[in-house]
Amino acid sequence: MVEVIILRLTSSRHLPDKTIHKWMNLKMKYRSKILKSFTFTICLIAVTLLATAKIAMSQDAVTQTKVELSQELHETWAVKENVIKLVEQIAEAMPAERRAEARERLLAVINPEKVEKISVATAAETFSEGELEAMVEYYKSPMGQAAEAKRPVYEEKLSTQIQKLVDQGIADLAVSNP
Repeated sequence: MVEVIILRLTSSRHLPDKTIHKWMNLKMKYRSKILKSFTFTICLIAVTLLATAKIAMSQDAVTQTKVELSQELHETWAVKENVIKLVEQIAEAMPAERRAEARERLLAVINPEKVEKISVATAAETFSEGELEAMVEYYKSPMGQAAEAKRPVYEEKLSTQIQKLVDQGIADLAVSNP
């Protein structure tokens, strides 16, 4: 904006040379301040990013210890076995003549080892070492094992209740939009 005004004023033939020089000096001074401000801002951003990255790396880096804790947690959770159970449940819902094919194809797509590998990596990235240690300790304790044993019952009850709500919502939509 200021540059446009300066250019218009300086291009006018009615201004004396002193005025033109004043405007040119003002223009250079303005540019210099912007450049200094811009440089300072860039430096500040760079320092902030470096400091943040260093803090993040020191606190939340995926260490071998975190990966090992995550693997231990996933063994306790029986992730692979649960994926296989899920595939079996889906296959059982298929017609008898298609079950074997469905099971085979689903296991190829929802590979239990691959799912566990992704889940281990995600947990190692997400949780701190202390959190992973606490979860492993809890799920290996008698109380944690009892809670984990009840999880399928809880999930089944919850799933049934949610399915009822979904069915009701669909029925309500069908009634209100004939």
